[in-house]
Amino acid sequence: MRTYWWIFVWGTCCMSCQNGSNDASAVLVSFPEEVSASFGPAQDRGLVENTDLDEISGLAVSLSNPNYLWCHNDSGDEARVYLMGQDGRDAGFIFLESVKALDWEDMAIFRDPQDQVNYLYLADIGDNQGSRLAITVYRVPEPNLAQASFPYTDTLNAAQVQAYTYLYENGPRDAEAFMIDKNGDWYVMSKSDPSFYVYQIVYPQIPAADTGIVRPLGSLAETLVTAADLNQQTGDILIKTYTRVYAWNRSTDMSGGAGTWMFEQGSERLNYTLEPQGEAIAWLPDGSAYFTVSEELLGQEARLFFYERL
Repeated sequence: MRTYWWIFVWGTCCMSCQNGSNDASAVLVSFPEEVSASFGPAQDRGLVENTDLDEISGLAVSLSNPNYLWCHNDSGDEARVYLMGQDGRDAGFIFLESVKALDWEDMAIFRDPQDQVNYLYLADIGDNQGSRLAITVYRVPEPNLAQASFPYTDTLNAAQVQAYTYLYENGPRDAEAFMIDKNGDWYVMSKSDPSFYVYQIVYPQIPAADTGIVRPLGSLAETLVTAADLNQQTGDILIKTYTRVYAWNRSTDMSGGAGTWMFEQGSERLNYTLEPQGEAIAWLPDGSAYFTVSEELLGQEARLFFYERL
């Protein structure tokens, strides 16, 4: 659901009072003020050409189709996942039949080690009012478009879509950030709490009619988290707020999953040019760069930005 980010700043404390704040205390890891020189300044890759993409809230770089990105809108759209070039040009979309997109807020892409298939994950986790009874993550196989014509369109039937439904142990939470660890564990980061909660859903996840319970691992002393991504090669994490991008760099001697070590080490603040309402971020698969893109806002068009490792 579209809510202007400066309104969220005012509303954050109200939401935290609604949802309660007596469960997991904040961990005061370092969130630096100084911007690191490890990534260069924003490179403008171009205008987002598809005019239907006016509230982009999720972004993932394709694993099966080099030079393409997948993305989706916030609430208000149909259950569509859009494809665009790394220059913002429209390349089509896929439609998920029998799925209602309540408030899709982030997405990820992951090669499942059990069947060696690349999957797209759509996180229907938005809840501006803090009132949803459950959240859902949808999983669909990523199309391989080597022989396709563009713009590409396809409809995935119900048999091709898997749905995973969960409740938060500590009550409803607005969330806009979702990522997948190298070991397959899922992580959801809350948005409206003064210190954002980190929730873990352990691999292998099993779609079922029953609803799973998600428990918070803890919380970190930052707020208004709008997007996340974890690089499958390096293990490095990106966390994005409306005004900043942070990275956790995973060294080879670190044990355990992201839910362990991101609480144990400080982050690095990366280059980020303020966008009208930036709610999406994604690594290149090799970790050499990341993309950001914004929703359209008050007549400002969405543009695709690229930040390269130096």
